[in-house]
Amino acid sequence: LRQHDYFKDRFRVYNPNLYTKGFCGPEGENTNHEWPCRGHNCSRQLMKDGKPAETGGCWRFSYWWHLQDAREAGGFMLQVVEDGELGQGQALERKLAEEVGLPVYAMQVKVKHFIMFPQEWDNSLRRLTK
Repeated sequence: LRQHDYFKDRFRVYNPNLYTKGFCGPEGENTNHEWPCRGHNCSRQLMKDGKPAETGGCWRFSYWWHLQDAREAGGFMLQVVEDGELGQGQALERKLAEEVGLPVYAMQVKVKHFIMFPQEWDNSLRRLTK
C-alpha cells in the first residue's frame, strides 16, 4: 500500500503487523473482546519519542493511539477483509476505530486471488480510489 502510486504521496500508512507488541492482559487473550483494555485505559502505555514504543507495550494502546492520530489528521482506516470475514482481531480493531470515531473502509479480497493473482489486489485498490 505504501508503494502504490495513489497512496504513497497522499497518506501516511501504518501497518501494525510490522511491529512486535505485547498485551496488557492474560496470555492467549490478545483478541478477546471481553478483556476491558480499549487502549485509552491500558495499563501498559509505553511511549518513546512521543509515539507508542515499537516493542514491548500493549498492542491495543498502540493501535488506539494510531487511530486517534489518524482521526485528528482527517484520515481513515482501511481494513482488508479476506473471503468476506473479519478475524477476531480485525473485529476488535474495527470496534476500536468506531469508538474513536474514525471512518472505516473495507476492501474485500478473495485469498486465493490475492495470493495467486497480485493484480486482483491492484484492481481492488483502483476501485477503492475512484
